[in-house]
Amino acid sequence: MHFYDPTQSNRAIASGLQVSPNTVSALCSKLKASGLAWSDLRDLDDDAWIEALKTQNRSIAQRKPSPNWEWVDEQMQFPDATLQQIWQEWREQCPTGIGFTQFCEQYKAWSKSRHIVMRQVHEPGRNLFVDFAGKVIEIRDRNGEPSTYAQIFVASLGYSSLTYIQAVASQSTNDWIKCHVDCFAYLGGAPEWVVPDNLKAAILRRERDEIIVNPAYRNCLSYYDTAAMPTGV
Repeated sequence: MHFYDPTQSNRAIASGLQVSPNTVSALCSKLKASGLAWSDLRDLDDDAWIEALKTQNRSIAQRKPSPNWEWVDEQMQFPDATLQQIWQEWREQCPTGIGFTQFCEQYKAWSKSRHIVMRQVHEPGRNLFVDFAGKVIEIRDRNGEPSTYAQIFVASLGYSSLTYIQAVASQSTNDWIKCHVDCFAYLGGAPEWVVPDNLKAAILRRERDEIIVNPAYRNCLSYYDTAAMPTGV
């Protein structure tokens, strides 16, 4: 755009490209200082452009080694994997590598650049996803008495998408466990893993290296020979 119409202002170019005018101004200054024409630049690849205009990022984080993001992504597919854990394992092999903050930021940027849809592959009987629906349901009294309200428990099998729904009075631990008991009876069995959200009836708290499951909930699942594998926060 700079070479196509030299009369354009930096602000006009920035508006057309949805970038900062300061960025356009800085780059146009480098283009002018280089003395290079469009014919010198148009066939260059990204690395050659950077070299021609001297726009290398010389920050400390850029100079430090980064991991293979394909490998990081593969590790993230394992149950209970966290970026903190993967970064620590990688840094043991590469002590001079980037810090945890840069690790998270660069992995996030890499993930966004892929523009993919995450396909969930489920095995029969493996995962049952459970949670309370966000909306509370009003129950109106036919005789005009004050309405009552219900929480809606939803459970869905990952492989078949068979769904069980139950209305209960609250999101208390007792009602949460009752829903599971009734759900298992409806399904005629229990899955290998139950995947809840992080509500207090299921997960008391999450620490860096440990997930504290509500004891009553853990005992309930243990009775059915299954266990909780909560979602990420």
